[in-house]
Amino acid sequence: MESLIELCDLIAQNPSQFADKLAWICGRCPPIDSVPAGSLRVSRSQLNAVLATARFLSKCPNFDDTRPKSAVLGFFRLIPYSFAQSFWPQSFGSDSIASFFNDFLSYVNIASELSLDFAMAVAEYTGEIVMSAIYNVSGDVGVSRVFLNALSQNFPPILPSDANKLVSTLLDRFEISVPSSPRELVSVTPEASSFQSSPLSANHYQSNERASPGNEVSNASGSSSGEASRVTDEAISASSSKGLVMNGGSLAWKSNVDIFGSGVGFNDGGGGGSSTYKRVVASFEEEPVESIQQQEIAFKLIGHILDKVQIDLKLLEQVRAIAKEQLQSMLAFLKRDWTEQGQLLKVRINTKLSVYQAAARLQIKSLSSVDLDGKSSKRLLHGTLALLIEAAEACLFCVWRKLRICEELFSSLLVGISQIALTRGGQLMRVLLIRFKPLVLSTCAQADTWGSSQGAMFESVLKTSCEIIEFGWSKDRSPVDTFVMGLATSIRERNDYEEEEGKEKQAVPVVQLNVIRLLADLNVIVKKPELVDMILPLFIESLEEGDASTPGLLRLRLLDAVSRLASLGFEKSYREAVVLMTRSYLSKLSSVGSAESKTLAPEALTERVETLPTGFHLIASGLTITKLRSDYRHRLLSLCSDVGLAAESKSGRSGADFLGPLLPAVAEICSDFDPTVNVEPALLKLFRNLWFYVALFGLAPPIQKTLSQIKSVSHNLNSVGSMGAIALQSVGGPYMWNTQWSSAVQRISQGTPPLVVSSVKWLEDEFELNALHNPGSRRGSGNEKAAVSQRAALSAALGGRVEVAAMSTISGVKATYLLAVTFLEIIRFSSNGGILNGSPSSNASRSAFSCVFEYLKSPNLMPAVLQCLTAIVHRAFETALLWLIVKSGFGKYTVVQTALFGLVLEFFDEMFERNALSWGMVVVLIGVVEEEGEEKEKDEERLRDRLDCNLLILGPKILLETVKNFLSEKFSGLIFFSIETGQGFLDASVKRMGICKGFTYQLLIGWEDRMSETGNEAEIRESTLSVHTCFLIKSLSLREEHIQEVSMNLLTQLRDKFPQILWNSSCLDSLLFSVHNDPPSAFINDPAWVATVRSLYQRIVREWIIISLSYAPCTSQGLLQEKLCKANNWQRTPPTTDVVSLLSEIRIGTGKNDCWTGTKTANIPAVMAAAAAASGANLKLTEAFNLEVLSTGIVSATVKCNHAGEIAGMRRLYESIGGLDSNPLLMGSGLNLDVPTLGSGVSPQQPQSKNDSFNEILLTRFVHLLQKFVNIAEKGGEVEKSPFRETCSQATALLLSNLGSDSKSNVESFSQLLRLLCWCPAYISTPDAMETGVFVWTWLVSAAPQLGSLVLAELVDAWLWTIDTKRGLFASEVRYSGPAAKLRPHLAPGEPEPLPKKDPVEQIMAHRLWLGFFIDRFEVVRHDSVEQLLLLGRMLQGTTKLPWNFSRHPAATGTFFTVMLLGLKFCSCQSQGNLQNFRTGLQLLEDRIYRASLGWFAHEPEWYDINNNNFAQSEAQSVFIFVHHLLHERVDAPQLDSKGRGYENGSSLIDVKDQYHPVWGRMENYAVGREKRKQLLLMLCQHEADRLDIWAQPVGSKESTSSRPKISSEKWMEYARTAFSVDARIALSLAARFPANTSLKAEVTQLVQSHILEIRGIPQALPYFVTPKAVDENSTILQQLPHWAACSITQALEFLTPAYKGHPRVMAYVLRVLESYPPDRVTFFMPQLVQALRYDEERLVEGYLLRAAQRSDIFAHILIWHLQGESCVPELGKDAAPGKNSSFLALLPIVRQRIIDCFSEKALDTFQREFDFFDKVTSISGVLYPLPKEERRAGIRRELEKIQINGEDLYLPTAPTKLVRGIQVDSGIPLQSAAKVPIRITFNVVDREGDQKDIKPQACIFKVGDDCRQDVLALQVISLLKDIFEAVGINLYLFPYGVLPTGPERGIIESKLNISELLDLKMIFGQPCFC
Repeated sequence: MESLIELCDLIAQNPSQFADKLAWICGRCPPIDSVPAGSLRVSRSQLNAVLATARFLSKCPNFDDTRPKSAVLGFFRLIPYSFAQSFWPQSFGSDSIASFFNDFLSYVNIASELSLDFAMAVAEYTGEIVMSAIYNVSGDVGVSRVFLNALSQNFPPILPSDANKLVSTLLDRFEISVPSSPRELVSVTPEASSFQSSPLSANHYQSNERASPGNEVSNASGSSSGEASRVTDEAISASSSKGLVMNGGSLAWKSNVDIFGSGVGFNDGGGGGSSTYKRVVASFEEEPVESIQQQEIAFKLIGHILDKVQIDLKLLEQVRAIAKEQLQSMLAFLKRDWTEQGQLLKVRINTKLSVYQAAARLQIKSLSSVDLDGKSSKRLLHGTLALLIEAAEACLFCVWRKLRICEELFSSLLVGISQIALTRGGQLMRVLLIRFKPLVLSTCAQADTWGSSQGAMFESVLKTSCEIIEFGWSKDRSPVDTFVMGLATSIRERNDYEEEEGKEKQAVPVVQLNVIRLLADLNVIVKKPELVDMILPLFIESLEEGDASTPGLLRLRLLDAVSRLASLGFEKSYREAVVLMTRSYLSKLSSVGSAESKTLAPEALTERVETLPTGFHLIASGLTITKLRSDYRHRLLSLCSDVGLAAESKSGRSGADFLGPLLPAVAEICSDFDPTVNVEPALLKLFRNLWFYVALFGLAPPIQKTLSQIKSVSHNLNSVGSMGAIALQSVGGPYMWNTQWSSAVQRISQGTPPLVVSSVKWLEDEFELNALHNPGSRRGSGNEKAAVSQRAALSAALGGRVEVAAMSTISGVKATYLLAVTFLEIIRFSSNGGILNGSPSSNASRSAFSCVFEYLKSPNLMPAVLQCLTAIVHRAFETALLWLIVKSGFGKYTVVQTALFGLVLEFFDEMFERNALSWGMVVVLIGVVEEEGEEKEKDEERLRDRLDCNLLILGPKILLETVKNFLSEKFSGLIFFSIETGQGFLDASVKRMGICKGFTYQLLIGWEDRMSETGNEAEIRESTLSVHTCFLIKSLSLREEHIQEVSMNLLTQLRDKFPQILWNSSCLDSLLFSVHNDPPSAFINDPAWVATVRSLYQRIVREWIIISLSYAPCTSQGLLQEKLCKANNWQRTPPTTDVVSLLSEIRIGTGKNDCWTGTKTANIPAVMAAAAAASGANLKLTEAFNLEVLSTGIVSATVKCNHAGEIAGMRRLYESIGGLDSNPLLMGSGLNLDVPTLGSGVSPQQPQSKNDSFNEILLTRFVHLLQKFVNIAEKGGEVEKSPFRETCSQATALLLSNLGSDSKSNVESFSQLLRLLCWCPAYISTPDAMETGVFVWTWLVSAAPQLGSLVLAELVDAWLWTIDTKRGLFASEVRYSGPAAKLRPHLAPGEPEPLPKKDPVEQIMAHRLWLGFFIDRFEVVRHDSVEQLLLLGRMLQGTTKLPWNFSRHPAATGTFFTVMLLGLKFCSCQSQGNLQNFRTGLQLLEDRIYRASLGWFAHEPEWYDINNNNFAQSEAQSVFIFVHHLLHERVDAPQLDSKGRGYENGSSLIDVKDQYHPVWGRMENYAVGREKRKQLLLMLCQHEADRLDIWAQPVGSKESTSSRPKISSEKWMEYARTAFSVDARIALSLAARFPANTSLKAEVTQLVQSHILEIRGIPQALPYFVTPKAVDENSTILQQLPHWAACSITQALEFLTPAYKGHPRVMAYVLRVLESYPPDRVTFFMPQLVQALRYDEERLVEGYLLRAAQRSDIFAHILIWHLQGESCVPELGKDAAPGKNSSFLALLPIVRQRIIDCFSEKALDTFQREFDFFDKVTSISGVLYPLPKEERRAGIRRELEKIQINGEDLYLPTAPTKLVRGIQVDSGIPLQSAAKVPIRITFNVVDREGDQKDIKPQACIFKVGDDCRQDVLALQVISLLKDIFEAVGINLYLFPYGVLPTGPERGIIESKLNISELLDLKMIFGQPCFC
């Protein structure tokens, strides 16, 4: 049902959009057509659909679709059928039916109130439905009664005609059981009642059922039975006497019935009242509970009808009479003293009182139609008023008055009384107040109203009194004044009892106490000064005379009332009250130490400690008028001064006991006082006196941070203590007094001005300070012992900066004064970081440093005093630092949030891998009930991905919602339950699986409740830091050199401790502009001093900017550009000129930076590239650059200003012409960008209308343009840099110009635009696009820092998306892996992949820029934004999730190690306060980073060159910086055990099983293994850095590496073992990096052979176990070769050499490798394969060649040509093995023939035509040999003319991809040769796979009598070298040509270029070319 309600609410927000969903819900409602047949039984889903539809109507009653109304009205008409139990679903009980009717009727009622048409439609059926329920005979009476009960709560509209009929019916039914007059009560008995089966008249209780308490209790109404338990035995046995006891006798006033004199049927004399009373009670005792409930329902229904429509007057009179009779019977009913007890009686009483309450409300409603001007109506109102007051009094004195229903009945009666009083223009007011006063006094006389809460009846009387007084105040004040004064005088009545011997004085009457409280509450609520002036004098007079003048309860209550009246802020009453309270407080000091103090009543202590201080505080809280607050502040401080002076001479701790209670009031009145304004000397002295006594009495909280227990408050005024001990204890603690006083002192410090009374003399005169002591005081100036103690306390407070001996010139009172200043200033900083009270808009600084510096401005200070004051400044600064550091924790993080950083995912992953975590376990962990689902493996993978993407977003709530949303997509109807429900399942699961129970519970406990409080505290901290920094910057311009020096010192410390102020906009403003905006007037006419100050500022500003650039050059430049924009907008030019001079000559670039030394963030090449992009300079970022910050900043600032001006101009134009019509050119189209949706789910833009705003039009336009750029990029097109940059810049300007917009549509649209600005560069993935992205991102976060989290969140999402889509740095597919991929399969294993459509290097460069921006942001936010830190952590978590996610392209080396550097920098934050609670998660992330970094070295080193020396240098520098960080990182590692398990809050969080790590797997000692892995990584990275540096600078100077310690053989072996434990490929790559290291190679060999089964998928391991030695020994290890992965062709051919002796297993592996590749890939190595036949004793090679020939005709042809070429007989003496050679020569024709024999008919035909054609061409060379040279060219032509091309499938043997289409007969050229006649012939060819019409010439050289096999070998080597160099990006301009031996000393040579082309190339490149 909950999900259906959520869907309904969603539909109600936009009904038109979800019309189909609404129709679906309506279609599930029960059908109406099946009702007549009586076959309708509704289901639960149908009932839910009805409720959902009704709920929708309650929200959208006027929706055009009629189906919801029809469905609801249809079911409304079905209600009479629902009275049968068969209508409802099975097991649908009464409670469920009642809940359904209550909800349904509530929705119908709301919809009827909102829609008149729907109300009319409902009214047509209401009367009939209610009548059917009343007369229900055939159905279940219980169901109809439930319906009527729900109807009494929510009654729908009804027609007037039906209303009269319904009321008549109810009255008729009601008259059966209710008499028409009191006298009829005698004849009414249960037997006379009707037993018809009607819900309102049926009596289902038989005699035996009435005897059963269970039956009656179970049928009691919920509203009454729930309150029965509130009646205690005390209430049952309480006195019910109506007489009010006062002054020892009965109450002097009479009852209201006697006053009114109008009988109500009970006081008619002759004992009739008593008999009637007995009859009423007897009737109640016999009346069943069900009948009473029916009466209640009937009264409520009639009341609802009277609210809806007007009924017939006769009916109304009858209703009024019945209600009156009920109230009269209530008077008799409540008289009885009920002595019976039991739950059954309580239930009956509750039900009966509910009937009376309904009757009372009905009586009041029946008066609404009375003619107010008639005489009869006046009598009626008088009678009703008398009856209501009498009934209220009866409720007040009845024994059941504590029941809630009785309190509600009393309240209802008073509401009626108030309504009658307000009728007839208040004519009844005078009579009413006379009759109402006794009721008020009776209520106040109730003993149970004394206490903190006076009870509901007292509150009802108070509310009614306020309503009457407020109404009468404007109508007729005379009776109101009489009423109020009557109440007030009641507290003055004295006890007139006679004195009796031995009789004690009676306690204060309760009525007096409560009347005082009532009068005070009346004044507070009414807030009339005249009323206060009427009451307050009586209170004051009572306090000064009579019983209230002495301590007692009456005096306490009066003092409390006086303070409440004074807090209203009426000046006269305020002053009188404050004077009285002040005099009362001071009077308490007179008794201190006297004999009377020992006999004082306890109330005297309460008055001093609680009542008066609370009153003072209440007044301070209530005063709002500035004048009165100022006056009260002065009075309170004067009181404190007087109290301190008076108490100072007393013994013991009386000073603290008297001054301490006043401190909360002083704190409150000073809470809004601005200490930076000019304070009057008199008030300043009062502040000084207060702090003097605070220090003297030890009331300030200790300022030395010690963990001492705080003592409770002491009230012993005569305790004696050492004053020296008190002084020292006040400094170091523990605190001796009430903790509220300590808190008050802290608050007072925020509103206290500097205690500097005079700037001429030193602080204060000695005389004034001595006056703060009484003459002869032990602490006065003459007491040297007291002075020494004060100096010792002062030295301790200053942290020992000033020795006690150095204070010898400081007197005792001045030491106390300095101690007071120390307390004030340190407490001021410790309470809230040193932010003063005052308005944030004030020009004065709110930094508390403005106060401490005031002391230093005093002239002629003694050296000791100056030393103390300077020490105070430094102690205050230390306190501020401590406060800021504590705030760096950003709130309280729970273990749950710690676990979120990786541990949740690792836990799930590990449990899944071990098959220990079921789907049900996952579901329970997140708080849902398990349901069956399909494809669980896929769902589990999706769940893990979702978890990984949301681990670090702001806490566990988002993670929980993510998992819930994921499961909601898979399952329907999920039931979420509490944590406790899931723990039972976890107990069993934990026990069964043996996993860490504590860890599981830590994940489970507090998912949503324990959220961190990061945002507010971080904002407060940064604001405080900014305020202090800005003040210190401004203080540099002060005249006093001492203050300048202190300011510079503190500013430097603040900047070093909190680097985030470097990028604080306010601080930068202060630096750049403050000295020029408002120069101090003191030296405005002193040019020399101005020049000195400006020089100082220039030095500090330059240092500031250089440091900020060294950490975060992107953000720093962005901020500077913003400040330049600001300077350009000013009217005056001096600031701009000064800013320009400050920024001049500051440069950043890729070369050596003279601005800063050491390895800084800005030295990282990626960061510097991003800085160049952020500068806006048009640079080629792959090349070296050196830009000037000022010039580029001015240009970029101008561009930004121009774009902002464009937007502002267009907006003004738009507003001036009154808007524009929708224009397709402006509108564009909606957003169709297919990017992953965010949690906010911004929907696409809808088509704009004519009234759309300017913002919406431009937004749509920019969205459309950005979409076009993305579409171009996705289609493979090139995005132009200039239009894209301009569009993004304009969109950014628009976004920044509307940050203050609160329109919902604008917010959604701007969120979408912001998202596009962040995502588009990621989609386009080019350096130019990313350069634009960095520029606009920097612009956004600099101009609007509040967008930092939003921008970073989008960028992190986009980064993770590039991981999922394998782009750039994460293009881990083979085809993106660089040179190795291009050398497959010749030099690298594997089949070559098609080249990617986009250059992967470009995307890597884009990632490089992007990463630089991330590092820049990290440096900015690492100290002040845990939210953004966690976003970066989420990015790193997803980045390092799998170590093989990264591209292996060598061009990615620098970018990869920069990512790893960012990760390690992030992990170093674990020592900071903001991530201290994430230490275990950070350790896990660090392990992942180490694993990924080591994984980079799992491949052999490769080279890459883009013909850019700067890029190569930057790659080397990136690795060098990573090495530098590894060497110098200082991370406070968490506490780990030997297995690497971190303990947080006592639980192990990393491992869930012993000796298993989620990253490293099984291990023995984590700490040792961690160090070994670090050392291995360091060595590998150093080698990689050196290798890249040499690659970048082969002949350049380089720092020698000889200083590094030599690595021993044992260390090399340890490296190998460590590498192998991480990944065997790392060890193999390590050996490849150091091929000459024999120790390393031997260890790797041993590791490979000992772990042979684990590495069978690594072909690089072959040389370490397939060796000639293993072949000779026929080692068993060779048995693994059949299972080994395929290697490269060159490595396989190596095993064909004689050294391996044709071992069967080796040969089988080689042939399997060769067969794994297509034959055309092996063709290149045909000469080697042919030579392998020499040693093919097992004829395995021959078999492979025959099989390959069958697979490829071209392979067969080339093989045959090579076989023919090997058939020549070698020259004598050149063959060392003539026997072997002869067998080889004999084998060649056999193999040739076997190949031919295997040809198919078609293949044979092709073979014959191909070979015949080229044999004829080759034979021309032999024909020409006898001819003279001059005839040979003609001979070639003749021979060529004889050759015919037979077929179109002939190809060039040297280039099988080129088909021969003809011979250029004139192209034949004989070439020069000493003995042979080689010829050159040109063919017309076409590409086999290309355009067959594209004919190109191709020349070939044919030789006869010349052996070409040596040429083939040489060109093989050249071709391989060419491939290797080109793969790494180096072009040697080699053009290897094809050579093919076609027979003995015959061959074909391909001619690549002609001479003219060679000459052109030589001229272009300036170097020789080889062909």
